[in-house]
Amino acid sequence: MNLKKSLSYILSLALLINFIPKQKSKALEPVTICLLATTGMATVGWAWSIVKDGILIKLSHDEEVKLRKEIEKYKGFRPRLETTRLIKDVINGISPIKIYGQKNAKKQCISALSGCLENIYGKPSEVKGNVIYMIGDSGVGKTTMAKALANAFLKHHEKSCIFIDSSSINNEQSLGEQIFKTTTKAINLRKDRKWSNLFGVLNIRENSEGSYDIRVATPLLEHIFNYYEIVVIIDEYDKMKLICRPPDAPDEYEDKSADEVLKSIAANAEYYVENNKIDCRKAIFFVITNETKEQLYKSFGYNGSTGGGVQRLNVIEFDSLDMECCKKIIYDMIKDIRQKLTDQRGDFKLKNISFSEENLEKMASYIYNNKIKQARAKFDLEQAIYALFAFELEENVNKSFEIKYIPFDEDEGKIGDFSKEAIKVQTAESWTQASTGNLVDYSKCKGTLVDYSILDGTLVDYS
Repeated sequence: MNLKKSLSYILSLALLINFIPKQKSKALEPVTICLLATTGMATVGWAWSIVKDGILIKLSHDEEVKLRKEIEKYKGFRPRLETTRLIKDVINGISPIKIYGQKNAKKQCISALSGCLENIYGKPSEVKGNVIYMIGDSGVGKTTMAKALANAFLKHHEKSCIFIDSSSINNEQSLGEQIFKTTTKAINLRKDRKWSNLFGVLNIRENSEGSYDIRVATPLLEHIFNYYEIVVIIDEYDKMKLICRPPDAPDEYEDKSADEVLKSIAANAEYYVENNKIDCRKAIFFVITNETKEQLYKSFGYNGSTGGGVQRLNVIEFDSLDMECCKKIIYDMIKDIRQKLTDQRGDFKLKNISFSEENLEKMASYIYNNKIKQARAKFDLEQAIYALFAFELEENVNKSFEIKYIPFDEDEGKIGDFSKEAIKVQTAESWTQASTGNLVDYSKCKGTLVDYSILDGTLVDYS
């Protein structure tokens, strides 16, 4: 028996021992799981293993071959030069994802991301975690910026970017547990008793019908364990802290469990789960919050002796949108609406729609004055405009309309009223040029001049 075959049998035997039920299962090291998922040493077909949904499962040889190809998609950082170019495109406003204004935030991005680039692609002398805080009011572009930067770093952002928002958080566990560590999951042990979760069996409680509640790895932890390379976007972080507040907690209570994990990542690029070190050197965390810089100082401290303080975070501050940004948002919004409403292959099939400059200014003012939503307020405007045509599809085909907007001046939170007015459209066959410069159809005058003008390239009857 040669040495290679002997080593294969030894590895297979070690795997069998891992599947033997124990009263207290020892945690598997991250490097072990990654080795089993990506290398081809074992000869026994079912010995290939990977963590999936928190459960250690066995793979056949054919499944393992497919897995190795799929893993490359989950380990998805782009080459450094490509990433750098795409980041510059985001900052310079020429990427497909638009971030309006935010001149100062874009400058801070360059400084914040330079260290992350060195940690990901270089060989830094000091290991640092990549934790980037994006702070500012709602609707100013923080989440949009984070998604654009995640796309710049990742080849397959749909597989190696994890987005966590407040809708996925409950008050049954601490915030640190729900995001970074383990979560409760119900499985049926009667169907398959040969299973293990990432760190062995934890807190099993039997339910009705043979189901058990067990703690398994969160999606974030599972991905880092298997693939290392990841971008994590934690959205609405301040709301998550409020959700995890116990009902009977005192007023001064604040769930700082997730802050403690972020401190550890920022200081040492690692954190611990059940005495297992989670390596975050190839991970980037974007934390999006409405907190102020003063609140960050309160949560993280400054020059802390343990875990580091706020000085270890990369902080990008976003400003409220100015009126010029709001106008650009409206112009881009109207361009998209016009394309959709006049698309002859779409549902609406309008001839044309028009807006006066005064109405565009009023819509921009609605976004500017809505300090709660800011840029997100444009979705209110979009929905109201589409609603004008949604229930009269057949009647509106091949017609042109002018859309008017009347805001509620007394209440900035309310959107106001939209109305549409049909415009008569004529063909150009019998049009002649009048001395006034307006296009006049003399065939329809009958003793009275009827003025016409051109609106967006369409002949329009204003009589």
